[in-house]
Amino acid sequence: MSSITRPLVGSTLVKFRCFSVAVGIAAMFSVGRVEAIVIDIEQSIHHLGDDAGSEGPFFEKSFTVPTLLQNAFLEFDFRLPTGPNLESPPEVFINGVSPGSTQPFFPPLDTGSPLWQTNPDNSHDYNGGFHVSLPVSLLLNVGTNTFRLENGRPDDDFLFHQVIISSVPEPSTLVLSLVGICWFRRR
Repeated sequence: MSSITRPLVGSTLVKFRCFSVAVGIAAMFSVGRVEAIVIDIEQSIHHLGDDAGSEGPFFEKSFTVPTLLQNAFLEFDFRLPTGPNLESPPEVFINGVSPGSTQPFFPPLDTGSPLWQTNPDNSHDYNGGFHVSLPVSLLLNVGTNTFRLENGRPDDDFLFHQVIISSVPEPSTLVLSLVGICWFRRR
């Protein structure tokens, strides 16, 4: 317990008697470093579409998840020089279920940019690179899983690579709050 004497307004002195109590509000913590988990699905460049040299309208590959992952994201890149169609974007699946559309990851449409191509049907291909990151925690199984990327339209050609699952554990928390209890009396 401590005692503090402080003058208030005027000449009145007030003596404070205080003590502090440490209260554990929540105590969830882990020992050690927090590390990201990265699962490489496919690093190579793949060409999907119907042009000569393409691999066809879809790509599929199995991968293994060693443990239950929280905060997991499927990440991959579309790359130059041939990109996907904005109006009928490629479709992504993990274990047969779509984690969401790739369309929100396209840059804003700018028909004046050399990276945007207007097709004869007035649809648009983006021939620049961009990154896709979709939440997949609820779609993953411990053990074998399947990634699949399909053309959104049969005549669309695009390149993709660097397909990974990344998982960053949520930060551990330790919340302590000090509650000061004070009272005072006039002298």
